Amino acid sequence: MSNIFISHSSSDKPFVKKLASALLSEGFPVWLDSWKLELGDSLIDKIYDGIEASSLVLLVVSKSAIESGWVNREINAALVKEETIGRKFLIPLRLDDCEFPLKIADRLYGDFSSSFSAPLSLLVELLDKYGGRNIQPPKERELLALSFSREVHLNTSSLTKAIDCIASRQDALSLSSDQIVISNDEEYERLLSRLHQRIDNIETDPYFSPELESGLSHALDFVKSGEKNIRKGVALMVNHGCSSEAIYWFAKVLRAQIVYKLWFVQSPEDPQNSEYGRMWQSASLGSNVSAANFFEVSSVESVVVWQASSPDLAFNLWVGEDEIKRLKNEEGVYEGPDVLIEVCNYRNLDKYVYPQLVIRHLVNGTTPVPWKLDASDVLAGIS
Repeated sequence: MSNIFISHSSSDKPFVKKLASALLSEGFPVWLDSWKLELGDSLIDKIYDGIEASSLVLLVVSKSAIESGWVNREINAALVKEETIGRKFLIPLRLDDCEFPLKIADRLYGDFSSSFSAPLSLLVELLDKYGGRNIQPPKERELLALSFSREVHLNTSSLTKAIDCIASRQDALSLSSDQIVISNDEEYERLLSRLHQRIDNIETDPYFSPELESGLSHALDFVKSGEKNIRKGVALMVNHGCSSEAIYWFAKVLRAQIVYKLWFVQSPEDPQNSEYGRMWQSASLGSNVSAANFFEVSSVESVVVWQASSPDLAFNLWVGEDEIKRLKNEEGVYEGPDVLIEVCNYRNLDKYVYPQLVIRHLVNGTTPVPWKLDASDVLAGIS
């Protein structure tokens, strides 16, 4: 047996993605078919396979789900599974004031019709009682969800809890980028949808120009490659034991660049223009001023980091004013490079160094990341 499977109607997908991400963040091995569907896959086969391979099924019931006819099929499949294994297997969740099908009308259910946090807490308790965190999925079916609040901020406590739970179920952490899922909020999805619509309607766009047409296509590529790099980078950092702080700053840089791009390419003519993403122009890290604003410090400077044993391995990175001071004498004069770990304390390695190194590695595709930056031959100097 493996995973907790969430059975749902496609019309309830926004709620279901939020629920799945919340449960993954609690350390439960949740499987959501829509995260792994590909063009040409059979929906029915995927759902039945998901029910058959799962240890528990959460059935999201709503008026639209009942009207779609999907609920009855999935209830039948889950009840057959219950008879086969001889224990409760199906947990209903009510999303609105719908009438439950008679087959499950007498069951206790999670009531999400008027709130989310309180019924989620009760559901977590129930899943714990059923041993949900101890379910052992195959390694390739482990998923780590990234949920952003206020556009760009990862919840590091939830991230740490999820990583620890996955690690407890595996001999060694080895996540692929396909196992990192990004849970986007509704406004992000709305802006992305509007970008697609603007590309589709470019012929009638009042601001049409060949440059705009090319720019919109580039913007879509930028968003997709950014999401891909977030997944790849987080997988790399988790597998190499990076802290949640380092993952937070890495994801914040790329996420902020993406949401700013989505804000920037809105049509000036659109009466529904959103402020979402507007404040993150600084995520470009294109100057001392923007980098200082982004990292929330008074000033930054560029330093070069390299390994004495491998002089070809060198990077320019932004670091804060306090780190620059450590490279200068009492008169404020730079006297030469120092061991990186003496320049940046461990927390600021996580804030400045690892995130920028991983981003550079993903962007140029070849530059390796020196994961052991506490080695004595890793040096830093003012560039």
